[in-house]
Amino acid sequence: MTGQEKQQTQEGVAGLDVCVTNGTLSATDGQCLLESDESRIVVGLVGAGPGFMSIMELIHNTEYHDYVPEMVLAGAAEVGDSSAKRSYLQQLGTPLYDTWEELYAAHPDITLIIELTCNALKTKMLRERLPATISLVDQPAAIFFCGLHNMLQTSQHCRQRLDRQRALMQTIMDEMREDIMLLDREARVVDLNRHAAAHSGLPREALIGRPCWLVEHVEPGQLFCESHNEGCPFHATLRTGEAAEALMTRVSERGELRYYRLYSYPILSPQGNLANILLIRRDITERTRRERAQQQQEKLEIIVQESKRLESMLKSILDFAKPSGEETGVVDVAKIAYDTTTFMHLGYASQGYEIRFEQLEETPSVKGDATRLSQCLVNCIKNSVEAMPGGGQVLVRLGMDREQKGVVVLEIVDQGQGMSDEAIQKAFSPFFTTKESGAGLGLAMVKKTVEDFGGSVHLRSREGHGLTLSLHLLAA
Repeated sequence: MTGQEKQQTQEGVAGLDVCVTNGTLSATDGQCLLESDESRIVVGLVGAGPGFMSIMELIHNTEYHDYVPEMVLAGAAEVGDSSAKRSYLQQLGTPLYDTWEELYAAHPDITLIIELTCNALKTKMLRERLPATISLVDQPAAIFFCGLHNMLQTSQHCRQRLDRQRALMQTIMDEMREDIMLLDREARVVDLNRHAAAHSGLPREALIGRPCWLVEHVEPGQLFCESHNEGCPFHATLRTGEAAEALMTRVSERGELRYYRLYSYPILSPQGNLANILLIRRDITERTRRERAQQQQEKLEIIVQESKRLESMLKSILDFAKPSGEETGVVDVAKIAYDTTTFMHLGYASQGYEIRFEQLEETPSVKGDATRLSQCLVNCIKNSVEAMPGGGQVLVRLGMDREQKGVVVLEIVDQGQGMSDEAIQKAFSPFFTTKESGAGLGLAMVKKTVEDFGGSVHLRSREGHGLTLSLHLLAA
């Protein structure tokens, strides 16, 4: 190779254009084969050295025709003793020849010889003896082709992966029930999903390029926006470059009020500039109706609960104001305490409360009324439970008063937060309560009832350490 030829070859390879003159990759008129107007290149292969399979892939893989001209392998010569490569060529139906001269004689239409013998003398001889109409790819140029093959494989793999990702993304978008549109900065539709197209009644292709306000429909035949709508979050994203959302309502032609939530998201270019805006419209009519119906139901429940609370408060007030002229009898306080405690435990056990009865000793019957005494105990236990919102134990304990003869003591002990000294002073006052609800008559009624029976009520507590309520009842 002369100095001029070597320089031309190096310049061609360095510029990723291996078309060189004087018997390499250029035809006699100097035109690069890769830029030739010929419909295809007829190739003859000499040798089967390094790069053989890459060259075969470039020649026979039709998917590469987007990048390189179509090439046809006319035949191969001097492929050596490799049975695998010879067998491969034979399977392709490629004629095999002993010498390159035989190859050329059999296929005078060859326009490109690819030399893979790795023999410098062979390369020099081919360069000297090949007709000027045939271009030669020698070993350095073949290495370039191998690199080109690798790049094409990578490009093909990336394109296939991109196509799969694009198809997957399109499928996901089409399956979403929201209307999704990709808009340019002028609010023209670049792409949209199947759901958005279905509302318009037109095929997707007919909607590309239209302004979004001529594409979005409440239903076929009724536009969502009659004109450019400044209330759309698209304009907020266009101004700020940030995501935005808005709630909109529309009345359909059937007179049905519908609710929509619109979201817009910026799509940035590689340079960080706003390139597109993704607009999503979600029909929230059914959800809004359910929420409003639930709110109405909740309001009704609140009204009912408040009515019951007022009714209970009124009853408590009337009971508290009722004259205490009722006659008292003799009741089995142990049985009343046991039955009431058992009943209350069954009601509260599932909520994490243990209500337990303990009788310290045999006790006589007491003066009183069974129903009213049981109601007093119910009120006391409920107060204890409400003082322990996280659950706990309530102990109902029955025994005799050690200081007063003929007095039975019924104690209700809880593990709640207890009461301050100030609260204890007011505990039995009518309408005093530390709870958010209630009439504040529970303990006042207990005190009044027990005193009607001739007994007394006492309260012991230390804030943060529970409470003990003692009902002192006269033995019969």
